Amino acid sequence: MSGDTVALARALADGAKVDSLDVRRNPNGRRALNWAAWYDRVPAIRLLLARGAAIDSANHTGFTPLHHAAENGSKAAAAALLEAGADPTVPNGQGKLPAEVAREQAHFEIALELTAAAERKAGAKN
Repeated sequence: MSGDTVALARALADGAKVDSLDVRRNPNGRRALNWAAWYDRVPAIRLLLARGAAIDSANHTGFTPLHHAAENGSKAAAAALLEAGADPTVPNGQGKLPAEVAREQAHFEIALELTAAAERKAGAKN
């Protein structure tokens, strides 16, 4: 949560699993990458991805790190996740895309960026 990359690297070196689901602070569960996205910790996002964190892994409610960045208005985190290949077309457990989650929380600038990214991805498939 603090984004301390030195502490993260040390924990991983000591055997922490990069994709462990933490349910201590949130019953829906969050992985380190979800927390980094929520708190807009771009260096932590980059470190976790470099160490093998699954970019689109979901918690118990289907929220990916991109959903958490969208929900909390973490603009830099959303941009970093998209740049690293996060899929803006993955729905959560309620069928909502990250852009919809951002809109619901009045994070309209992020919603626009996520919508554009989803449209680019859809265009690339065609």
